[in-house]
Amino acid sequence: MDLLQLVRVANFLGVNARPPRTHPNAAKIGILGASQVSTYAVIWPSRHLETANIAAVAARTEGRARMFAQQHGIPCSYGSYKELLADPNVDAVYIGLPNGLHGQWARRALESGKHVLCEKPFCTNAAEARELQSLALKNGLICREAFHYREHPLATRLREITLGPPCRNPEAPTVPQWMAPPAVAGGAGGLLGQLESIDVQVLIPKWVFGDANIRFLEELAGGAMMDAGTYAVSIMRLLTGSEPCVESASASMRPGSKVVDGAMRARLSWDTGIAGTLHASLQHDGWLPVTQVQVEGERGSLMCKGFIVPFFGHSLRVTTKQAPCQSEGRSVGLGGSNCSGRSVCLARSSRQAITISWSVSRRICNC
Repeated sequence: MDLLQLVRVANFLGVNARPPRTHPNAAKIGILGASQVSTYAVIWPSRHLETANIAAVAARTEGRARMFAQQHGIPCSYGSYKELLADPNVDAVYIGLPNGLHGQWARRALESGKHVLCEKPFCTNAAEARELQSLALKNGLICREAFHYREHPLATRLREITLGPPCRNPEAPTVPQWMAPPAVAGGAGGLLGQLESIDVQVLIPKWVFGDANIRFLEELAGGAMMDAGTYAVSIMRLLTGSEPCVESASASMRPGSKVVDGAMRARLSWDTGIAGTLHASLQHDGWLPVTQVQVEGERGSLMCKGFIVPFFGHSLRVTTKQAPCQSEGRSVGLGGSNCSGRSVCLARSSRQAITISWSVSRRICNC
C-alpha cells in the first residue's frame, strides 16, 4: 500500500473530514438505520459532494438516533422510521437496515414519495423486487440498489474490456455508462473477443463479523449468498451483459442452521457459451478479504483484484494474444478520491430527470 492509498483510506474513515456542506440545491437525504454501513456508505462520502446533504437519520429509538445524529453532525433525528418518511424536507432515503427489512421500508419510502437507495440485497425475493420497481415506475421515483462499485470508473473500464464501448442514447445522456447496452451485441465486442469463462471470488474473513452478527440470522434473510454473493452475481452480470443459469450450487451451512449459509460455491452458464464459477464466503480462513474477478476470452484474459472497494486501490491486468501483458492499477475517485459512489448516484437521481426503466430488471435478477 503506497502513500496515496493510505490517504484514501484515511479519508474514507473520516480522518480530517470537513463539516457537512449545506448547498441550497443539494439532494436532502434521510438515513433509515443508525448503522455502521450508513456511516461509510453515505455519510462520509457525502461530505465531499455539494450535491448531497444528509438531512436526517432515524433509528428504532429516539436516543439512538439522537446520539448518531450528534456524532455525525446530522441536523434532524427521529425515533422511528415512519417519522423520517413523513418529513417533507427529505428528498430521498438510504436504507441501511438488515436484509429482511429492505423490501418493506423501500415500499413505505416509495409510498411516501421518496427516492430510494437501498443496500444490497435489494429485496429477499424476485416477486418483492418486481412489486417495488412497479411502484417506483408508477410514482416516477428512483429506486436503486446500492452497488457502489458500479459508479466507479473501474466498472466502466472492465465492461469496456469485456463487452466493448457502450451504445450511447442521446435521449438518456445521464444514464451511467455501465447501464448502457454494448455497441456490439453478443458479448464479442470487447478487447477479449468472445467471452469463454468468468470466475469470481468474494471472500470475507471470519474475524470481520464474528459468530453473532445479524448477517447470520434466518429471520433477517442472512447468509453469505445474500451478502458477499450479491457482489459476485452483480459483477458477472455486468461483465457478460446477460443473465446466467445456475448449473449447480453447494452451500456450507452455519453451525446449527439448516438454511443460513456461511459460504456458497456455484457453477453457472450462459446461452452464449460462457462458463462461470463463484465462491462467496463470510467465513474465509484468511486474514484479508479476497475480491477478484477473472475473465477469459478467445483473444485474451483479465484479472481484477479489489473491485468492490476500488477507491482503496485495485489492480487490473489484461493479457492479450496480440500483445504483451498490459497492467492498470491504482484508483481514480468519483467526486473525490475517497468517494464510494453511493451518494453520487443518489444525489444525481434525486435532482435530475432520469428515466428509470433501464434499471428495472437488474435488481430483480439479483434477488
